[in-house]
Amino acid sequence: MFSLGMSAEQFSEEARFLLAAKHHELRKVTSGQAARLSAKGLVDFLMSLTRIGIAVSNLQPGDADAELNFAGNGRTHSDQHWPIDCAGANGRA
Repeated sequence: MFSLGMSAEQFSEEARFLLAAKHHELRKVTSGQAARLSAKGLVDFLMSLTRIGIAVSNLQPGDADAELNFAGNGRTHSDQHWPIDCAGANGRA
């Protein structure tokens, strides 16, 4: 560890971060779970991902369409069959 230029504590922190980042990249844990595992705040964890070449967002190709659809009308593909109007009859929540 000392030959890597870091203390045992720094090595342990880096190892926790790398493990959490890999599990996040593989979609085994959420970004919040990975941040907690790495003992970092969520924003700090997400911003640190680029340092090791992992994208901050791990959206899959089809996820972008679902996110845009949700942003446009508040519904995902999976709930489009629901006959519920969350805004109510008068257009207000």
